[in-house]
Amino acid sequence: MWWIAGAAMVALGVVMGLGWQWKRRRDWVAHVDRLVHAPPSAGSVVAGASAEEHFLRGCAVLASGQPAAAAQHFQLAHHGDHAYEIAAILTFTCMKMAHEDMPQLLRILVQTLAQAARAPIPSCPREKEFLARIKPLSQPSEGGLSATGRMLWQLPIAPLRQQLIAAQEAGFDWAADLLTTAKSAPSVATAPA
Repeated sequence: MWWIAGAAMVALGVVMGLGWQWKRRRDWVAHVDRLVHAPPSAGSVVAGASAEEHFLRGCAVLASGQPAAAAQHFQLAHHGDHAYEIAAILTFTCMKMAHEDMPQLLRILVQTLAQAARAPIPSCPREKEFLARIKPLSQPSEGGLSATGRMLWQLPIAPLRQQLIAAQEAGFDWAADLLTTAKSAPSVATAPA
């Protein structure tokens, strides 16, 4: 009879653990959705901010042309959640840049991705889901960008998207890994409402 009680305790523990994980995931999804719908503005570091908030704030700071300040936010995002490898890549990209290098953002980012030589980003399910929840206002032309190019398009960094369009138009050799075909048509379609 003691084994029945033991099995019941194990089953109860499993059910409680799964319930806790489900609640934690539900809370994370709600948190990310709130941030995506009302992204944090560019600004100084906020104590106690989540990895996702630091990441989105880093994107806003980088979009405003401040790579040094953005590097700090991306670094905090990666330290807050090591699953966000794109935050580490963006940290190193920003550290390589100076303010006047913004026109070279995409080129420096491509070099950093090549130097990292890691698995394709996003490489873990949580990072993939986080990036998928960031809904860009427009979509790249069909067939023009590779999986890595589409992932970079997801990032809410307007100068990066403009440089992706320019890379599509020009078919730059250094951007070949971001394009599915050389010299694809650079059309951008507005996402449905």
